[in-house]
Amino acid sequence: MDSCIDVAIIGAGIAGISATISLQREFKKKLNLVVQPAIAGCATDSAAHLYSLSTCLNPRWSRTHPSQHEILDYLIDLVDTNHLRPLIRLGHRFIEARWDPSTDRYSVDVEDVVSGSKTTSTFHVLMIATGIFPSARMLEVPGIDTFQGRLLHSAKWDSAIDLRNKKVAVIGSGPSA
Repeated sequence: MDSCIDVAIIGAGIAGISATISLQREFKKKLNLVVQPAIAGCATDSAAHLYSLSTCLNPRWSRTHPSQHEILDYLIDLVDTNHLRPLIRLGHRFIEARWDPSTDRYSVDVEDVVSGSKTTSTFHVLMIATGIFPSARMLEVPGIDTFQGRLLHSAKWDSAIDLRNKKVAVIGSGPSA
């Protein structure tokens, strides 16, 4: 049996970060995180205390349903307090994972979003912690291809766009809508 268990955690939101903290505390083994981009400009429809780990409570929430920035600040504080930065691979996109029964390992393919280079690593354990909406899917409705304005998705928000004094149609529900 190997002396070290390699673990890949895809996603570094609250689920990925809390899993990493728990695994470090319990097993003190090698861990690797692959991070998906943050969703900008969002808030939560869940109460703030649900984003606080019982082992690292946040008494500083400004309101019951905080903004994405406030949640992100808390997650960054969790990462820094628990010394997770060396484990997080920013700027990488998860492509796929395959189980190899001959080696009892997962092969995980990721892409560097800047250079486009792809790498494959192997792990004993694979945890998917990307949340329920890991990728954006644009609405498909008749006439959308002839729309003259900008189309935005909350999962791929362009914060450089100024929406002041613009007519904006919002399709969807929840805090990102």
